[in-house]
Amino acid sequence: SVFTLRHDGATSSAEFSADGSLALTSSSDGSAKLWKTSTGDCIHTMTMHGSAITRATFSRDASLVLIAYEDGAARIWNAKTGKRQQTFAGHEQLLNVACFSPDESQLLTAAEDGIAAVWDVKTRKVLQRFPCDPVGPAIFSPDGSAVF
Repeated sequence: SVFTLRHDGATSSAEFSADGSLALTSSSDGSAKLWKTSTGDCIHTMTMHGSAITRATFSRDASLVLIAYEDGAARIWNAKTGKRQQTFAGHEQLLNVACFSPDESQLLTAAEDGIAAVWDVKTRKVLQRFPCDPVGPAIFSPDGSAVF
């Protein structure tokens, strides 16, 4: 099946859940949308007015959505309810990267301010900050012991 998944602004990211039952898209219009792939129906629209989205990604089991915003914050949303759960703020410029660690206990964010940060998901505290390429990728290693 082919579906057109629309936003009011330019699409900034798109991905499937691991089982392929859901799709997640994000946009410069400040919305991320969760889609049922079997029908193309929009299940939830997650919106933060006033801040465009640079990237959105699923947790491993697709129960959570992690969204990187131009306001320098990352936010975790509940994929079942479409409600925002947590905010991780601390960058001065837009986020280029936001991803879960393999065990989902930590987040990695990297921003155009040239700083990357590893966050504890439960406490929302920064565990480590380090310099990074302002526009380059950043990712956890498969075992979560290193960041590149």
